[in-house]
Amino acid sequence: FNGSALQLRPPERASARPVEGGGCDKWAVITTIFAPTKLVRQLVALEDWCVVVVGDRKAQSEEQYVRALQLSESGRRRFTYLDEGAQRRLRFNIIEKLPWDHFGRKNVGFMYALERGANVVYDTDDDNELLDASSLSAWAGLCVGSRTQLLMRELSTCADSINPYPAFGARWEGNGRPQFMWPRGFPLESLRSCESMPERRNSTPTVAASAVGVLQSVANHDPDVDAIYRLSSHLPIDFPRKHAPLDAGASFALPFKTMAPYNAQATLWGRLALWGLLLPISVHGRVSDIWRGYFVQRLMWLTGQRLAFAEPWVRQIRNPHSYLADFQSEGPLYLRAGPLVRWLLSWNPSPRAIGKFGFVYAIDELSVALYEIGVIELADVELQRAWLSDLLVIGYDFPELVGPGVF
Repeated sequence: FNGSALQLRPPERASARPVEGGGCDKWAVITTIFAPTKLVRQLVALEDWCVVVVGDRKAQSEEQYVRALQLSESGRRRFTYLDEGAQRRLRFNIIEKLPWDHFGRKNVGFMYALERGANVVYDTDDDNELLDASSLSAWAGLCVGSRTQLLMRELSTCADSINPYPAFGARWEGNGRPQFMWPRGFPLESLRSCESMPERRNSTPTVAASAVGVLQSVANHDPDVDAIYRLSSHLPIDFPRKHAPLDAGASFALPFKTMAPYNAQATLWGRLALWGLLLPISVHGRVSDIWRGYFVQRLMWLTGQRLAFAEPWVRQIRNPHSYLADFQSEGPLYLRAGPLVRWLLSWNPSPRAIGKFGFVYAIDELSVALYEIGVIELADVELQRAWLSDLLVIGYDFPELVGPGVF
């Protein structure tokens, strides 16, 4: 990397940039090229949520989309649709860095929600229908901080990566036959490793909910699996819902130094992890959210945060895909997920990552290092810096490092 070091300067105050819309601390963010789906209508119906949908160039205009939704007065106050023109009018530094016709347009929606006071973001796709709205709101309350005394189970494992699906009892939809499966982005060389499939019953509730930065729901019917699984194994699948939301048995957290892939389809992000929402743009959309998840897990450990998984609150009715096209697009996941996990476990920030902006420097250092080893391209380093600049401008408070040398 031959570019200059990241330079931070005091940002203009967020109050100098008045914004419209919002009034919620919980936001759902979607990007789409489709007309409104059942999920969008479900989210708009939640009175304590705001929703922003980011349209790509192939998507409907704002007028068409809003007309199709037939919003109530309350819904109109809490819903925003950003078509191409609306996105170009935003003053974020990331706007000029983002390509069109790419999953990364979702980054516009993330920054839009954060500028308007989001304390929790639901990162989702428009084909992931809610099984029931109460589950989402209950788990979101945890991320906002209203259930900070809740304890989650921590999986007991020494593996560097785990497959979360066996722990939730994946089974054929309809007859309940057990099914072995794995999430998109799981290191294929670890598929048959017993250490990568710890059982929940062997764990105890020891992790405070306040230590969970990101919470991923597994999905029923058509869960997030890679094209190798889709081309060779059974669907549809479901995961039994054995517990009420927030029960200790309904979720589990990963221990430090253990990773798992998580996606952008049904994921709640708490305030202390919102810095990590940025999706890479120099890789295919089938890779982008998985790479982001691995990067974020390594960085969350620096602030004492971790990843957790929960029993399903969504049912995915997947938009049309070509499995062979997915297979081709997912090539980096098959070949590089395992090496990437091992590299991330060995990475540490430099001594520069201390003080008020220490964590910001750590984020930038990881981005540069990932470019240097060929995982991302220079465009993502530049986007990351624009993202960090925007976060400082809107007044986002980055979490503090837990201390040098802890991890």
